[in-house]
Amino acid sequence: ASGIRIKDDVIANLRRLWNAVLDGNDTVWVPSLSEYDPGLSENDYKKYLDQIAISKGLQYLDTIYYIYKLGGAATCKQLEREYDRPASHFVSNGRSVGKWIAEASKCPVLQQNERSKYWPVLFTGKNTDKDEEGAWIWRLRDPLFQAVSALNQAGFFQGITEDGDSTMEYAKNMIL
Repeated sequence: ASGIRIKDDVIANLRRLWNAVLDGNDTVWVPSLSEYDPGLSENDYKKYLDQIAISKGLQYLDTIYYIYKLGGAATCKQLEREYDRPASHFVSNGRSVGKWIAEASKCPVLQQNERSKYWPVLFTGKNTDKDEEGAWIWRLRDPLFQAVSALNQAGFFQGITEDGDSTMEYAKNMIL
């Protein structure tokens, strides 16, 4: 080891840029911005992530945070391997957080085959290459990535542990 420590948010940005270079073409990610735009800004996402942490608990945001830590894009199988939680947790959690934000913000929701799709509120996606684990890779929308990056720098996600538990401090006399 060189003794140089690179901050997590810097690593996440570097991974994201490296993935963009490898892709070479942004058109493979769906839905494209012209197909669906939730219309949410970085500040909107920050506000709703904060509200979710207060009402549901910080651990409810683990999928978004873990994808951020892996550079902003990951498959649920990669998340499962890295964070030792079932892939189904990440699928369900991503949909639930997307639905929560859609309902709170009243942003448009993508409709396919007369069904609401909530994951595009948070992500774009694409099929994986044959050499990647998993079938579908999720990528945080740019304003969400920027919101998570800013919140991470402020220490917002410090209570999320990689074992799936949230470490929130409470006063000993607090009635829960």
